[in-house]
Amino acid sequence: MNSLPLRVLVVSKDRSLLRQVSRFLNMFGYRVQQAAEMEHARAALQGEPPHVMILDAAANEEAIHWLCDQSPDAGSFAHVHTLMLLGSPTARGIIDAVAAGAD
Repeated sequence: MNSLPLRVLVVSKDRSLLRQVSRFLNMFGYRVQQAAEMEHARAALQGEPPHVMILDAAANEEAIHWLCDQSPDAGSFAHVHTLMLLGSPTARGIIDAVAAGAD
């Protein structure tokens, strides 16, 4: 059994949300990395990729489009399970998020 902590990347322009989610996940032993800007999130994905990414699309509508552009080269890094936060989810928003690669 692997005893290394799960790596989680939290991406949001809302710094209060970054702090709250990070504190919560840290309480359970997750190794949390924060990114307030999309270029920082991209760098984190290319460095030591997280196991899970939580992407806030409620505060940043272009997050869905950004996720579409993150198609890694085959074999460059493992799949990152992506959870997307939507402010007021609509059927179209959910379809777009899943089409972009959100789990």
